Amino acid sequence: MKNMKKKVVLFIGPPGSGKSTQAKILEQNYGWEHFSTGEKCRRIQEKPKTKNDYLIKKHMDNHEFVPNRFVHVMVERGLINSKSNHIILDGYPRNLQQMEVLDKIFSENEIELLAVIYFEAGFEVVRDRLIKRSELEDLSDDKKCDIRVKRWNDYEEFTASIVNYYRGREGFLVLNAEKTEENVAKILQAFFGKIILDKDFL
Repeated sequence: MKNMKKKVVLFIGPPGSGKSTQAKILEQNYGWEHFSTGEKCRRIQEKPKTKNDYLIKKHMDNHEFVPNRFVHVMVERGLINSKSNHIILDGYPRNLQQMEVLDKIFSENEIELLAVIYFEAGFEVVRDRLIKRSELEDLSDDKKCDIRVKRWNDYEEFTASIVNYYRGREGFLVLNAEKTEENVAKILQAFFGKIILDKDFL
């Protein structure tokens, strides 16, 4: 009988580096489930229902990272309850505490980490992409700029340590996320074919 252990690929990188865009392409082409903590938090922000939802909304409204205790539960439940055995986890972990919790979730639930893909992009590229993303937001230009700089600084402070933790492991890929969407997609599909499909994807 084939091993049906759940398999996860991590997408890590700065906001605006194209993680969610590429995850959705792979979801369509390969059938992997795209689990985005950012998208789930935004849905909660739009339609909060519980006390914890309103606390998450408060942090989101202030353009702050959602506290670890909320995201831990969100990720663990999402991975365990997912009907898919192949999941792209996008936006988590963001810091060392989340990384330790994720390792524990994997170990306790026999989930296999297949690969970690780091979307590398410089501040100017990310800034320009975030400008386009925020054009529909009702914010002043100065406010938008403050938020973009803060998000980059938060990323630099917390997530760089995650990259260093996974760097050098089998299945770690540094991806030039400044390339066009089409070029990045081609690189990722080749990587999935070479590394992931060889590891009992089907």
